[in-house]
Amino acid sequence: MEKQPFTPAGILALQQWLYKLPPLQFNEEILTMNTNFEAWSLAHLELTTAQLTFFNQLSETAKSDLACKIQLGAAYKKLITLIQHQQKSSAPIPEEDKLFEPKSSITVTSHSDGTYDVNGEVEIAVTYIS
Repeated sequence: MEKQPFTPAGILALQQWLYKLPPLQFNEEILTMNTNFEAWSLAHLELTTAQLTFFNQLSETAKSDLACKIQLGAAYKKLITLIQHQQKSSAPIPEEDKLFEPKSSITVTSHSDGTYDVNGEVEIAVTYIS
């Protein structure tokens, strides 16, 4: 699949492509994602220069948190959405400032017979402050 833009539509297209893969190919993609999330993401998402700069400046803790949430959601074919907000501010803040908040409502419920259920979704909220 060609790279998708880091937009709500691009994330949706990437997710639809991934979730429709045959099981073996899907598992290979998930394994690659788990092995090196950053490389997998950059191979599948077309980031603008500003987005790439922002991504590169994320702390390792933030990158690890994002990877964990996305990997679990993708592995169980849960909804992953990107929401982009524009927030006006009276303070003189550079145009490229943003808040990046990945959130997950994914829960894993284990049963006494060894089975489990995975429910929920992942939301990546980006608020652009201008």
